[in-house]
Amino acid sequence: MYHGDDIDLLYVLRPHGWSDLLFYVGGDIHHLCITHVFSDPTVDLSHLASSLHQGVPAIELLLWDEPGGHILRCKQLKEQRHRYAVQLASFPEGPPESSQRTETILVEFNIKAAHFVKLIYCQLEKTAKLYEEKTYRKHRDFSYAGFDCLRQQLFD
Repeated sequence: MYHGDDIDLLYVLRPHGWSDLLFYVGGDIHHLCITHVFSDPTVDLSHLASSLHQGVPAIELLLWDEPGGHILRCKQLKEQRHRYAVQLASFPEGPPESSQRTETILVEFNIKAAHFVKLIYCQLEKTAKLYEEKTYRKHRDFSYAGFDCLRQQLFD
């Protein structure tokens, strides 16, 4: 489990229903390819940031690829409620609730909720700004509703 502050995030909204999410943790980069067929990652990331900001005890986010996908688990630390233990795992295929599913842990880290929320928010804000340009919008979908709810929660 990584405990430092050398953690960053990059979200790239690609055309035609795909995204990339990169976690930089202690010098290592973990790349996730996400399909938009089963969910909207911008809505999911907005919900994750909102939940962490509100201090939920635990949250799990499914980020689908084809086949398989990734699971991002965040669990609030009992002794330090402003921090979360985060686990990023991948599964090769099949529904995530399947008892036959095998998971591979990619990285585990401990992070302040406020730090993680800022990382997510900045990537979504960047994407929203890029989405204002007609050429960028072509073949891409961005959910302003989810992002606006997060922005209001953080700044109102």
